[in-house]
Amino acid sequence: MFKERQPLGKIRVFLITAILAFPCSSSLAQNALPLQPEKRLNLSGGEQGHATITMKQPRLRLGETSSVNYTFYNTRSSYWVYNWNFISLVPLPGQLAIYDAEKRYLGDLIRFTGGSRTLVGSNNWLFLNEGSHVGTSIRFTVGYIPGARNRLPPGRYFIQLILAGAFFSNPQQVRWDSKAAILNSEAIRSNVIAIEVVE
Repeated sequence: MFKERQPLGKIRVFLITAILAFPCSSSLAQNALPLQPEKRLNLSGGEQGHATITMKQPRLRLGETSSVNYTFYNTRSSYWVYNWNFISLVPLPGQLAIYDAEKRYLGDLIRFTGGSRTLVGSNNWLFLNEGSHVGTSIRFTVGYIPGARNRLPPGRYFIQLILAGAFFSNPQQVRWDSKAAILNSEAIRSNVIAIEVVE
């Protein structure tokens, strides 16, 4: 399905102090993430691709663990992708955004709020050939938004996967220090899934 190139050598990486996906900044603050249609990758170098999400059961019970299955398809060119399997020991490459019935942004269902972390290294990248795809299951707790004070009430919600620019970063060009975060800009969005949360 895909072929990984040989490691490029040791990358100098130290502590990353900001959450990769969407650190606090004016451009990516909570109010700046309205629900939008699917947005595909189309870079100036010709790189193209898109992400999709699916769920087996859109009716979810509060407090239970659920998951979204995501797939990223490389449709043109070959390029690196960062942390495609959403390993939480290193900064995540995006967020699983949730919106209320009026399509207002509520938060990130997989936001990192504390726990063990490890250093980012070259093994956190995969070289993805044209025509191949990667994907995994992203787990979350129904009704719980990490960092929020209260759990969500029963009702109708929308979920969308938003991948940051770091997902498409090149390990040869990334240089981090203790004050740096990597390529925080929003790059692409998946389709939107409607869910119903019940007691």
